[in-house]
Formats: sequence, structure tokens, C-alpha cells
Amino acid sequence: MLRIGKISPRSITLTALAYLLTGSIFYLAFTHTGEQSEFLSSLRIVLAIILLPIILKFLVQLLVAPFSSLVDLFRERSGSGEKPMVSVLIPAWNEEVGILNTQVSGFKNSRNYSLSY
Repeated sequence: MLRIGKISPRSITLTALAYLLTGSIFYLAFTHTGEQSEFLSSLRIVLAIILLPIILKFLVQLLVAPFSSLVDLFRERSGSGEKPMVSVLIPAWNEEVGILNTQVSGFKNSRNYSLSY
């Protein structure tokens, strides 16, 4: 398991395998020459345009993944130990009877809160 601030050999191996798999897929996609058909050529372009955002997201996640434990370490070191304030929005319309119980329940479950109307 990956702990905060520690990079395990397992995570390095899995990341390297993911990079290798991604690289081989891109290599085969750009170098493979098969039967040239006008329909297949246009279909390939349309699919590439549709899948481009997903591919870019995947590549960004692959590039950022090795640094996640470092980010956790910096967050742990710079944290002051206080819990952040949380805003809770309670949608209510014609709920004069039940809103008081909802607010009391919310205040019991929170240490650091502010009340806004």
C-alpha cells in the first residue's frame, strides 16, 4: 500500500507498466499501416476527435500520478492541524417546522461552523 510520503516499489512498477502500455498503444496507432480505405480513414479521424479529451485526461493522470505522495507529504507538513470550515446548504421551501431540527442536527455534528441566512 502507498502511504503518505512513501513511494512503494509496487506503485513504481504499476506506473511503469501503465506508461509502457500507453506508449505501445500510441506507437501502434501511429505506425500501423493496414488496408487504406476512405471510409476507415474518415472513421479513424472522427474517433480520434471524439476520444481526444479522454486520452488527454488519461495522459495527464499518468504524468501526475507519481507525484501524488509528494503532494500528500507537503500537505501534511504545512497543515496547521485545524479542520477546515464546511458550508452546508439546506434547501428548504415552506419547511418552517422541520428546519429547526435540521439545523440542530447539523450543529451537533460540527465543531467549527458559522450560521448564514
